[in-house]
Amino acid sequence: MLARQAKLLRAAGHDVWTKEDLKGLTFLERVNFREACTLMWRPYDFLATEPIVGFLSLLSGFSDALIFIGLDSFGLVMAKWGFGYVDTGLSFIALLVGYFIAYAAHLWDYKVQRAIMKGDADKMLPERRLKLLLYLIILEPIGLFGFAFTSFGPPAVHWIAPLVFVSMIGIANFSIYMATIDYMVAAYGPFSASATGGNGFCRDFLAGISALFARPLYTSILPGTKWQLAVPSLILSAVGVLVAIPVFYFYVRGEEVREKSEWAKGLSDERRRRKREREEAISTSRNQSARTSPVQSRRNSEEMAQDPDVERNTALNTGSMKGDGVVDVRESVELRRTSDLA
Repeated sequence: MLARQAKLLRAAGHDVWTKEDLKGLTFLERVNFREACTLMWRPYDFLATEPIVGFLSLLSGFSDALIFIGLDSFGLVMAKWGFGYVDTGLSFIALLVGYFIAYAAHLWDYKVQRAIMKGDADKMLPERRLKLLLYLIILEPIGLFGFAFTSFGPPAVHWIAPLVFVSMIGIANFSIYMATIDYMVAAYGPFSASATGGNGFCRDFLAGISALFARPLYTSILPGTKWQLAVPSLILSAVGVLVAIPVFYFYVRGEEVREKSEWAKGLSDERRRRKREREEAISTSRNQSARTSPVQSRRNSEEMAQDPDVERNTALNTGSMKGDGVVDVRESVELRRTSDLA
């Protein structure tokens, strides 16, 4: 039965197969290479053509690249306080502290989101998933800015100061990853694997190439001056501001952007359809409840009791059931109506 149904679906253009259909087929016969190539190319297509994926992936890639840049810049900055290899390695604990703080913040925000959705994801727009990021993403350029001006070293600056700003960068880094991935999954639905795949490629690519320019960045600008380590961090802070702007735009205008996407629009239309059906069902249920409520039933009974036609019909039926006295009942009804008119 399943094989027959699968055959009908394939005839209709759907790629559906059962285990029985695949028995005896070779690997080349079982794999549709054209479809496989389409699926493999789709993440890169999303990265290049979908504004949500492109800009948020650029943000995620830059944020991840900062961690790898820190592998070189931390050593150069912390060396001013006499930090060795072990001390510099331990300074990354500040980054871990930022991750734990961001984790706690997002855990609280997920509880708030679940309370809003109440088991139905359609009750909340995908853009709501970016709300917490609006407050935390600014910590990235602020952290880089502070790290720049605390890299002058002693005696004016204590060694804990740059690590405080590193913790801020860690909070923003964790939040950027969690919020952007969550938003893409909500915005693209069944195509979210391609969206997050493009995001992952951009993160890995930018993080990988950052190792090539990190040390030259911190050693080639104004070498030998007190600004040698500050200016590169200031440049990165300015870049952090630029890549953060799309988050605020998507939070406000994200629904319009999704409407223009051939991949996200179908999911948006489906959400609206389900919302309309849910509202119609709720409205119908309320109307039925209103008609069958005790108060409404009592009111209908009172209206029927005051209606002369209903009273007359009731009396006639009562009289006909008795068999005798029908004329008397009719006369009593007529007398009552005459007295009411008088």
